[in-house]
This record gives sequence, C-alpha cells and structure tokens, in this order.
Amino acid sequence: MGLGTTTLEPLPTPNRISSLSGIVRIVAGDDTSFAIRNDGTVFGWGGNFSGQIGTGASGSAVPSPVEVPGMKNAKRISTGDGGTTLIKQDNSVWVCGSDLRGRLGLGLFNESTITTPTQVSNLSAVMSSTAAHSLVLLADGTVKSFGSNFSGQLGFGTTDPLTHPTPTGINGVSNVFSLETLGGNFSGTSFLMIGDSVNGGIIKAWGANFGGVLGNGSVGVGQTTLNTIGENTVVGKPLFSVAPGLVNTNTSVKIVSGTPGSVVHYTTNGQEPTESDPIATNPFIVTQTVTLKAKAWRPGFTASPSATIEYFVAATPNPIDDARVFARQQYLDFLGREPDQNGWNFWTSQITSCGTDQSCIEVKRINVSAAFFLSVEFQQTGYLVERIHKAAYGDANGSSTVDGPHTLKVPNITRADLLTDQSFVGQGVIVGETGWELKLAQNTQLFYENFINRAKFRTAFPPFAMAAADFVDTLNHNAGSPLSQAERNALVAGYQNNDASRIQVMRTIVEHPNFVNAEYNRAFVLMQYFGYLQRNPFDPPDSDYGGYEFWLKKLNQFNGNFVNAEMVKAFIVSTEYRNRFIH
Repeated sequence: MGLGTTTLEPLPTPNRISSLSGIVRIVAGDDTSFAIRNDGTVFGWGGNFSGQIGTGASGSAVPSPVEVPGMKNAKRISTGDGGTTLIKQDNSVWVCGSDLRGRLGLGLFNESTITTPTQVSNLSAVMSSTAAHSLVLLADGTVKSFGSNFSGQLGFGTTDPLTHPTPTGINGVSNVFSLETLGGNFSGTSFLMIGDSVNGGIIKAWGANFGGVLGNGSVGVGQTTLNTIGENTVVGKPLFSVAPGLVNTNTSVKIVSGTPGSVVHYTTNGQEPTESDPIATNPFIVTQTVTLKAKAWRPGFTASPSATIEYFVAATPNPIDDARVFARQQYLDFLGREPDQNGWNFWTSQITSCGTDQSCIEVKRINVSAAFFLSVEFQQTGYLVERIHKAAYGDANGSSTVDGPHTLKVPNITRADLLTDQSFVGQGVIVGETGWELKLAQNTQLFYENFINRAKFRTAFPPFAMAAADFVDTLNHNAGSPLSQAERNALVAGYQNNDASRIQVMRTIVEHPNFVNAEYNRAFVLMQYFGYLQRNPFDPPDSDYGGYEFWLKKLNQFNGNFVNAEMVKAFIVSTEYRNRFIH
C-alpha cells in the first residue's frame, strides 16, 4: 500500500501516501505498485521478490515508495507476476524483474532475475502490459509479444511450453490503440483494443479462458486465435498514419478503419466522402497542401463518422532559417560588415540553445535581431548618422493613406545615404576588440569634419555668412529643439564661426540625450525597412509612407517595446524579407 507497513489488516477507507505529490499516473500489478511524477520520476513499492521494482535489490518487500533512479523520464509502466516493463519519453523500452520464459524481451534463455532497469535493444513502443508474458504496442499500431506461450497468449496460433525471449510481431494485427495482459505462472490471456476508442472499434482476446474472460461463450476453454468481443455496430472512424500539419512532399499517408471488413473512401476537395469516392486501398501520397476527408462503410453496420485532416507541404528550406546564417545576416544588414568570430558564435548560440523548441527559437530570433539595432556599434554609427542628417536638414514630407490621405513628417535620409555614412563612421570598428573606442572616436570626429564641409551643408549653412544664433537655432529646430534655453544661449555665446566651433555645436545637439530619446522610435522603424527589406519605406511594393506610419504608431503605442508591438517579428517573418534569401 506504500504506507510504510507490511500488515495484512484490511484498510476499508482510502489512506493518503504522504510522501508522494505531483503524481500523474499510478500502476499496480499483483502486489507491486508504481507512481510516475509529472517530471517523469518513478517511485515503486510493494512486492520485490524478483527485483521488479528495479532498485538493484530483490527479495524483501518495499513498504514505502522509493525513487527508482534507472526509471527517469518515464511515460508508462506495466507490472505483473514479478516482471516490469517501462516505456520512457523517447519510446525506448526498459525491463526488470523475473525473466520467466523470456517475458522481459532481452533475448535470454536462462530465465534470470534482472534487478535494475535494462533497455531492450531494437525496440520502441508507446504502451506495454506485463504478466506471464508481455505485449508492447508500437507507434504504428502493431503489437509485439514475448514470454510464455503456454496458453497460446503470444498470438502465434499455437501453444507451447518454450521460452520466447525476443519481441515478435503478431501477424494480422494493426490499428491497435490499447492492450492488456492477464495471468501468471506461465498461463495468460491477451486483450487488444483495435480502432478508434471514441467512435468505434473492437476488442480482440485470446489465450487462457479462466472465468470465461475470452467472451466466446465458454469457460475454461482457451483459444490461440483472436476472438472478437463486443463488436461495435458503428464502423470505426478512419485514422491517418501521419499527424496533421507540415509534411514533406511525397509523404505517404495510410487511411484505415479499425473495424474489420470496412472500406474507407476519401476526398481531397473538402466534400463529405461517399461510397462513390476513391477507396483508400493504397497509401495517399501528399504532393501539395491538401485537406483529406475519410469515411468508412461495412455492410450491415452504421457508417463511421467522417474524419478530416490537413497537410501543409513544406516549402524548400529557406537558408535564413539556419541560426548561423541568420546571425551573420544581422551583421550585414545593421552593422554593414562581416561578423567577428566571437560575436557570431555568441549570437548563433542564443538561438541554437533552444534545441528544437520552435516557440523558443522564434523569441530568440526576434531578440537577437533587435539586439543589433540596440547595440553600441549601431547606435554610435548608423543611428548617429540618422540624427546628423535630421539636425542638418530637418524632416521630409511624406504621404500616407492610413486613416485617410494626409501628409506627415518623415526622416529625410535615404538608405543609400545612411549606408555610405555609416560605413565611414564604422570603418574598422568592432566593439569588444582592443582599441575600438579610440578608433570609433577618431572616425566620428573625421565624419563631422567631412559632413560640415559637404556642398549641401555649406549651402544650407554658409560659412561666415550666418549669424551664430541662426546657426544654432536652425540646427536645434531641425532636431526637435532638444536644447534648454541655457544650453542654447551658451552655444550661441561660444560660437566662433569656424569648423571647430560648427562641429562643437553640431555634436552638442546631435548627441544630446533629449534628441537621442525623441528620435529613437522613428529610427527604429526606419531601420526595419533599411535593414530587413533593403529599401526605403516608400519604395515598391509600397508607394507612400503608410507602412512606416503604421509601425511608428504601433511602436509608440507600446512605448517603444518592440516585442509587444510585434514589429521585429512582423518584418523577419514577412514574405518580402524571407524572399531575399531564396535563389
């Protein structure tokens, strides 16, 4: 009972086993019990005369639940007559206890005692049942048996007193969804449930017939052939051999009903099947996205309910789905350079750490990509350039049809200009490498010098012909007036109308925290187009700034939280972005 005692006194009321919690499955067989916790840990107690609990010992009973170390990651357990079969989450099969007549399936003929869980080689299953013999259910709905065949319980069509230690398939059995064994001391009975547990199916039984358990109208007379018990008069709902969802092209799908003698008809056009539609004699080959509907008939029976399943044919793999390719592309799209090895390895590992967890991979890809816009390297190169252009030339006018036709202020810098100037500032800069700060500082100063001496800037701000107040106020106004009055006055007072002074004014305004914060969301949205889509927001397939305005409003609505706004996610899963990498 697992209560810490071995008394034979009856317990007429339920007693809690206080040492167990989080239990999701209980199994009892003869005088041995097991419990599976929600993390796959197994606890066993009760009879252990053959080592069937799997702790490494045998003989004495185990009165309280003990953890069985060799049974981690358990999915199902069956136990009976001194033998135990465990199926783990990966469908591997493990056994322990008495190997009477080879019922542990280990291929041994010495009927030894196995006291620790031992894996059965070359066997994968989803369910088991153990008595004087064992049955295991395979993922494809077929069954294998091993152990004693004294009553013909192995399903071979004969009886014999021999040892059968190797799992062997039972001929003519398929579409099984549950099974059970009964018996001990060599004799035994087998039960299979075939078909669909909800909508139809049959029970098959064979072997010993003590008490008339075979349901064949007799008592004590066993049989070696499978006897049908309680056949449902409704044909079993068709089953599909492949789970719905994404599949590869030319995937083979078997469509079957568990009712013997039934005929399955199917359609691919969304219509309910009739007996005039194709018969599922051969597997259906999925060559394109399809919805299959199937229904089964048998004379004298009520037709089955229809079954529906959808398959989506996987497209040719896209290179950008590879974690390493994706990480490299962020360097190219946002930093304009090939990745350094350490950084590349780091960002790749952020994604690959998810294994095959698709939800985790999606989140990591979003965060990894956004990290490049947020990085020091981009903020002090690409984002700096965007603000310099705004301070110098203000906003441009764009058009949008979001909530009705209108104009709006948009960044004046084009993708071509940003790429050229970002390359200037970021040349030779790899954040984290020795001397990167000095290199960046030198590049930044040189860029300011280059920028204020460009013809476009000198036309907008003529040297020696523009008053100090006009120079400072124009730049400050273009930048959205980040300066306080005191800061503005100080710049005007210190202005000397030379390159050094003009650069100082520019840097004070461009690098002012108020400007950096105010322009942040606009630049973030702009880089979705420049980086991911490799185009300006108004370039085809867009014809105006409607998309840009939509994402800016959404990012502002979520206070700059790109995850909640789903902005980065939308761009990296967009067809336009993904099509860049299909050649």
